[in-house]
Amino acid sequence: KAGLSPAFVKYDSGPPMIEAMRQGRLDLASVGSVAFLMGLSQGLDWTMIGINPEGAYAQGLVAHNDSNILTPSDLKGKRVGLVQGATAQFGFLMMMRQHGIRAEQVTVINMAPETQLQALQMRQIDAAMVWEPWMHRMIRSGNARIIETDGNLGIYTNVDCYSVRRDWLSTHRETALRFLRALATAND
Repeated sequence: KAGLSPAFVKYDSGPPMIEAMRQGRLDLASVGSVAFLMGLSQGLDWTMIGINPEGAYAQGLVAHNDSNILTPSDLKGKRVGLVQGATAQFGFLMMMRQHGIRAEQVTVINMAPETQLQALQMRQIDAAMVWEPWMHRMIRSGNARIIETDGNLGIYTNVDCYSVRRDWLSTHRETALRFLRALATAND
């Protein structure tokens, strides 16, 4: 209805999207707020044209059912998989801070969501800090459960930013507006 026919490209986390934007392989990205800020700090000339705040409840701590992790306070001495440089890392650090857990009390392993799922299944990690749809994939096939979500803890790092390169926006402003109108229509 909006007159757009985009090609969708899937990325598992923000850091690869930053690089794709830098190389001009993406025009628009729905990227987490932490990755957006990382891109800015690395000199990526992009801007935010919209925000999707629903992600706070779509990211959280998932633990293997046999891990004895019932609350975030139970993470001491455990192995946790997460994507470093993504909203999951910042959300995890905030969760640890809220529960009085020091960095040296948890073993954090940098791994992509798909690898987290495999590691959880093989008991190589006890928990993962991840976003949807991976949280529910871990529940379905990783014998896991959600321990806590960012939103339940009042942590709102997993807010998606609809972001574009500034040079693209200068020549495609109408396309960006049609995209935002299509999102509003879909939401309605």
